Amino acid sequence: MYENLRNVFEIDESGDGNVDIVNVELRRALTLTAADLRFIDFILKEVEANAKSPSWEGSDDWVRLQTRAYLLSLIATVSADLKDTLNDFNDAFVAEWKISNNYRVWSSGNYPDLVSAVPGYILPALTFFFLILPLGIFSF
Repeated sequence: MYENLRNVFEIDESGDGNVDIVNVELRRALTLTAADLRFIDFILKEVEANAKSPSWEGSDDWVRLQTRAYLLSLIATVSADLKDTLNDFNDAFVAEWKISNNYRVWSSGNYPDLVSAVPGYILPALTFFFLILPLGIFSF
């Protein structure tokens, strides 16, 4: 059934929501970076802040747009081979993706949206903001 067992992971059935990844390489490739965690925090805060009022920010379409922007910035960064900024996307993930069939299919295509995509992580300007936010310097 499995050609290669290196990508197998175990799901904890105890109901606490944990996923235990047995393979160390796979675990490293799937580990979220600090930039990823900031991006997720940004999304969640916008969704929570706008949950009770109809607003573009935090809406389903807004979340989809943010996800699209994230993926375009990942692809643009990989295309530009910007090794310094690939770390924000997790070097191990990018290396695994580059040997996948998905990457081969993508890299052989022509995608006009990539022309406007800016290489680099989607939230670089917010790095300082997210570092000081937990200190309570800003109140909204």
